[in-house]
Amino acid sequence: MGMVLGVLAPEIFLREELGSKLMLNLVTILLFVAYFGILEGLTKGKTLGKLLTGTRAVKLDGSPITFGDAFKRALSRVVPFEAFSGFADRPWHDSWTDTVVIKEIKN
Repeated sequence: MGMVLGVLAPEIFLREELGSKLMLNLVTILLFVAYFGILEGLTKGKTLGKLLTGTRAVKLDGSPITFGDAFKRALSRVVPFEAFSGFADRPWHDSWTDTVVIKEIKN
């Protein structure tokens, strides 16, 4: 969902004649970081995908993440090839921010 917003929104709001490719890329990155940062910050570690899968991002000690943690996670996702870090033990956005995604237990 965040990726769709991040890709489509600049195309809708900034036509090629109004901005350069660089501007479109910057707006895409800002929307991407804003989506993940704000949503994970407000919901203490959840995105729409995490709501569907019953997971949550938390600090390594199990405490809820802060807005700062959420934005650090979002910024680290922008690093090129970050998606491939998911094949390792922990993705970069988790290892660089001392967070982990856990499965929530239903009471």
